Amino acid sequence: MVVLTIKGTVTSGYGEGRLFLNLQWVKDRLREVSGFIPYPGTLNLLVKDEESSRALNLLQEHSGIPIEPPPGYLPGKIFKAKLGSLDCVVVIPIIDRDPDVLELVSGVNLRETLGLRDGDHLKVKVYLE
Repeated sequence: MVVLTIKGTVTSGYGEGRLFLNLQWVKDRLREVSGFIPYPGTLNLLVKDEESSRALNLLQEHSGIPIEPPPGYLPGKIFKAKLGSLDCVVVIPIIDRDPDVLELVSGVNLRETLGLRDGDHLKVKVYLE
């Protein structure tokens, strides 16, 4: 197993992750892979340093764990991850999106649980299986 460390800065998103995470088939797939019921929102990290950007590109190119949608929805992939001691997953939707943003999902509201604000710096360990 390969472990990537990605550094990023907490940033606000557009609220689209919440819509995605409220879909039952998404919740079921994330629970199946991660073992937790996902909190309905993502924590977004803006990735700017060169090493972390290379790691993020590897995730985008890697097959990951697929999220196969019903007709009418776009697919995605996920990777198991850890933010400190908290289990989480990285969600990569297969859509035209900002390539410098890493989206994290956990069973808890990561902002509240960790007392995070926009501009805070974090390291995430992402596991390639």
